[in-house]
Amino acid sequence: CLSPRSSPVPTPLPAMRLQAGVAVAAAFRVLQSTTYENAKMYSIQGGDIQDCADHCLYQEGCAAATWNAPGSKYHDGNCDLQCSTATPTLSAKEQAVIVRPGVNSCGKPAPAPAIGVHPHDWKLRQKRSNLLITGPVATDGHIGNGYMSGFIADGVIYVAGVYNDKLSYALGTTSHRAGVPSYAASAVLSELNGRRAPMTASALDIEYATVLRASPFNKTAQWTAGCVQRTYAHREQQHLVVTEFECDNSQGETAVSALVRTHASGITGDYDVDGVEEEGDGIH
Repeated sequence: CLSPRSSPVPTPLPAMRLQAGVAVAAAFRVLQSTTYENAKMYSIQGGDIQDCADHCLYQEGCAAATWNAPGSKYHDGNCDLQCSTATPTLSAKEQAVIVRPGVNSCGKPAPAPAIGVHPHDWKLRQKRSNLLITGPVATDGHIGNGYMSGFIADGVIYVAGVYNDKLSYALGTTSHRAGVPSYAASAVLSELNGRRAPMTASALDIEYATVLRASPFNKTAQWTAGCVQRTYAHREQQHLVVTEFECDNSQGETAVSALVRTHASGITGDYDVDGVEEEGDGIH
């Protein structure tokens, strides 16, 4: 455990949260090489510690968030939402932020995040039993087409007939379906006009077998302009995982720029994929 003498050096971190439809600034401190023992609520994909702080803000009962940064034990880029900060533990290269000091919700069922602003037609489609709307942190959003499937929060898909390892009693290994890193499935809208674009709601589209996620341009109580992300495993071209972004700027007078970021680390335990850097702002 961390003693006061060995406490990590905090780094200031600005974060945003929605409160009654209004963006509220909240300042946090980044704790280096820190996690919290036996306090994890669940994991969710995240590109950096800022994303993890946003996820924790949306989740009632979340006391802190940790990020499995490059070089850390798991280094998968995921956020671990923590129910308590009572057990700080040294964990090399992992980053943490305390979002709700003093909160301890361990042992209690995690309530669903509040559903934020989303397109008007979602509620109508839900009434017709074609859509299931939930909060922005959709940990169980699942895509599949009979050939491959996976949870989009993991950034990993599993493909029919693709296995790794072999049965070895000496090494304690067994043949298992290999986890394949999916950059398309884990892509998320990161910024709009240079500002962070946290998701406010998500949905499982039962009619079209897709997972939807909404990010508004503004933080008002009504959906006036924003983007909807649609992720699915293609039914006809079964080797394809597709993520589409549809943005509505019909009420705006100027163009809107969008930045998309992928959360897949390329390392799943079965594959170790090295990124290739391109010139400019291309995908790596």
